[in-house]
Amino acid sequence: NAAKLSEAVLCAGDQNKGWEMHDRIFKAAKSLDPNKLSKDVKALKLNAKEFDDCMKSAKYAAKINASIEEGGKLGINGTPGFFLGKTDMKDPGKIMAIEKIVGAVPFAKFKESVRI
Repeated sequence: NAAKLSEAVLCAGDQNKGWEMHDRIFKAAKSLDPNKLSKDVKALKLNAKEFDDCMKSAKYAAKINASIEEGGKLGINGTPGFFLGKTDMKDPGKIMAIEKIVGAVPFAKFKESVRI
């Protein structure tokens, strides 16, 4: 369901409620069905027709599929997946990944991995 739920976040984002939809999805992650988002649409006061039209159009499907494909090439095959990195001092626009974290890990793991 991750791809379709990602699409729901992006469609909610069209109405400036992407992060709010994201938070609702993650709170209900174990039981959320992408076909049953009407209560979330209502709670966020989204324009339901606009949201439904966006979801039916699959306008974000290619973007999401490209992201999934890129993640797969980098060894991420599920959600969540993270790369921690650092800026290349010779090229500040370039970030070098130094650690991959896969799965829902405790905050302590991130804290341990981040060196400031």
